[in-house]
Amino acid sequence: MHIGNRLYELREAKGLTEDALGKRAGLAPTCISRVENGHVTPSLAVLERWAKGLDVELYQLFFVGKGKPEAPKLHEHIPVRAREQSLLGLFHQMPSADRSLLVSLARGMVRQMGNRKRGRKGQQPCVGTSLGLNARSTIHPSLPWTKAPVYQLFTK
Repeated sequence: MHIGNRLYELREAKGLTEDALGKRAGLAPTCISRVENGHVTPSLAVLERWAKGLDVELYQLFFVGKGKPEAPKLHEHIPVRAREQSLLGLFHQMPSADRSLLVSLARGMVRQMGNRKRGRKGQQPCVGTSLGLNARSTIHPSLPWTKAPVYQLFTK
């Protein structure tokens, strides 16, 4: 289902023009037209305003059927293997400065992998690049962050 088609059907079913819906929802008629024709994908904020303008619940923009949809049954918790559980335990035992360092390194890795996937040139796909390192750098033991227990945990 294309969201633009569904939004068009709901607007037509309510007997509203693009201008009328725009005034009720606080959206420009050109925005409504572009979404309905598939030129842009609306954000959640736009969809919330759209639903308010149509006087329907947000879920009704996506749900085709009678009544309310059933909520999916979710697991109480996601099963975690023993190795992951031990890492989580170690993470929670770390001082907050070390946790912050680990999270910062992980974010840097994700950012670098994202840059690499998007094909940005001139950036090394290495965790250490945010620290001024590259794949050929040697890590000198006198650097302050090398004394952090989290760093030592991963280098043993």
